Amino acid sequence: MVAQPSTIQTSTFTVAEYVALEGASDTKHEYVDGHIYAMSGGTLDHDGIAKMLLANPPLRVSDASNCVWSRVAATCQEGSIEVRQQHLANNVRADLTVHLRHTGMPCLLRGPDVQLHTGPTVYYYPDALVLCGHAVGGTTTELHDATLIVEVLSASTATRDRGEKFDNYQNLPSFAEYLLVDGRTRAAARYRREPDGSWTYRRYGRGDVVTLETIGFAAPLDTFYALTSV
Repeated sequence: MVAQPSTIQTSTFTVAEYVALEGASDTKHEYVDGHIYAMSGGTLDHDGIAKMLLANPPLRVSDASNCVWSRVAATCQEGSIEVRQQHLANNVRADLTVHLRHTGMPCLLRGPDVQLHTGPTVYYYPDALVLCGHAVGGTTTELHDATLIVEVLSASTATRDRGEKFDNYQNLPSFAEYLLVDGRTRAAARYRREPDGSWTYRRYGRGDVVTLETIGFAAPLDTFYALTSV
């Protein structure tokens, strides 16, 4: 996940209480078994960036000015790790969007503004997810399945992304590929579900070509980091 999550309570919340909080809040929150996590990057600008990229690939955001642009506003944070990670997540979504449009695959790509419900008491906001072979309304804000999920790692989120989230994502019926893109160094890891249900692991570094078999995608890892300082 691009932004650093932080718990906002010591007691637990019911699903109904979480849904009510989320509906009234301008900040996105993830929910896991009664615990609510405030996502510091879940702003209207951040959601706007994802929508802009989905509509107008392959537009990228230059880090020359350390600004994140939407159609109507820019958020500038000099030297911000969070902004650099947002650039990286935007690049990944743009590359996936271009690929899916060129191939015409029956797949839906969504960014961090769509909630993924992995179980009765678990709600996440992945940096990117692709769902193939399912008809979904264009105004959908919550999904219950995904074919491919992408998370951008930070020092504060890497453990959850590799552990708790990966475990919960495996509850999704169509989930078959998981890409973790490192926000601190040019590296990525891909997990792929095999026909026997086991998972295989592959590590990518500088100069390697990342392949995602679920959508027939192949691109140099370095393209994800274009115009970033990583």
